Amino acid sequence: MTHSSRGPGTESDGPIARYTEDLFRALVAAAPDGIVIVDREGCIVVVNPAMATMLGYRADELLGQPLALLVPERLRAIHAAHHFRFRNAPVSRSMGGTTPLVARRSDGAEVAVEISLSPLEIDGAHLTIAQVRDVSERLESERAAREAEERWLIVEERERIARDLHDVVIQRLFGAGMQLQGAAARTPDDATRGRLLEVIDQLDGTIRDVRTAVFRLHQRTTDRGGLRDRIVAIAEEAARPLGVEPHIRFDGLLDTSVSDAIAEDAVAITREALANCARHAQASRVDIDLTIVDGTLRVCVVDDGNGVPEQVGSAGNGLRNIRTRAEQHGGCAAIRRGEHGGTTVTWEVPLSPV
Repeated sequence: MTHSSRGPGTESDGPIARYTEDLFRALVAAAPDGIVIVDREGCIVVVNPAMATMLGYRADELLGQPLALLVPERLRAIHAAHHFRFRNAPVSRSMGGTTPLVARRSDGAEVAVEISLSPLEIDGAHLTIAQVRDVSERLESERAAREAEERWLIVEERERIARDLHDVVIQRLFGAGMQLQGAAARTPDDATRGRLLEVIDQLDGTIRDVRTAVFRLHQRTTDRGGLRDRIVAIAEEAARPLGVEPHIRFDGLLDTSVSDAIAEDAVAITREALANCARHAQASRVDIDLTIVDGTLRVCVVDDGNGVPEQVGSAGNGLRNIRTRAEQHGGCAAIRRGEHGGTTVTWEVPLSPV
């Protein structure tokens, strides 16, 4: 501990006073929290090592300095007002319990602190002792705990939305589709029946979209490892080079019916199709469909861009690679231009037992 000549006790006070001063020095020096004592004018007369270390000073640098040196400049006027009020009505109290205060380090950085003030009178000198505690780590732990709780609430909300979509919305859509199918079967008018069948197809597509949305809500809280997860991850990675976020649709038991070898190739050809699209297509929409129908996995990547370049669509490495990966599993693949532009990549393989 370092103190100035204005500190409590002197060498000439006798053995008891010297013992008391030595004990006082030892207690202050050993305190784990910062301790600083200021006189009536707010000048530092005693500072312990913990306080000096906390704020990046040597203890002797602080002696005789105004306490305002340890207060950020923007808060010094407020500090002066608090000091004036405490000097005129000194009473022990704590500061910064609910709203932590900040102290200024020697390098200008700020430290969150809590401060306890107590008036002290020695030989007629009116002093103030401040116990200062660094609460930065505690606040960081509390912040991390709050963020974890908020993340958990978001996860719970996503799970609730996913359940509602799956248990309520999909079932209602499915029920509406069944009623329309019944109505279409009883309708003698061909035009009306055709329109009803179109609406049924739209409902089927909506159900697939809702199922995909349910999956994406679930997959944000689980480890990415299945085929669906990996396709979603690839689509997210491709969004920036494509300039558009791909629209994904899943249908079928993709994570339980597809072998690791087929899943690996499905991921590879999806990545390659998206890469070709990013290089050549300048598309405003990209669709990725993965479906299982009659024991066959079908991967389809469609864009509305410029159309597949000749070297990719005929003998290019892109098509050869995609076809080879399909033929290895007894399947087939094709890359073709759309009637109104754009490119469609189709990859189909029969599923072997997993």
